[in-house]
Amino acid sequence: MPSRKRRSAGDFGACKRMLWSGILEAVKLVEDPDTPAERRLKAISCLSTANGVHGHLLSNGEIEQRLAAVEATLAQGSP
Repeated sequence: MPSRKRRSAGDFGACKRMLWSGILEAVKLVEDPDTPAERRLKAISCLSTANGVHGHLLSNGEIEQRLAAVEATLAQGSP
């Protein structure tokens, strides 16, 4: 079985910015009265997914910051 190459995780900030940009574009499609119904429904579906992913990114970023602070405190030897 061939081994799969692990993809780079990329830059966390860039990922958040790209995702947020996509969310804003989807909102424009949903709010535009000239957007065909089928395209509007697809944009709504994308928004639902993207908002969930964005929430996870923000949560993971916060957890990462807290973990870094705990690790720094432990490295200093202070409780």
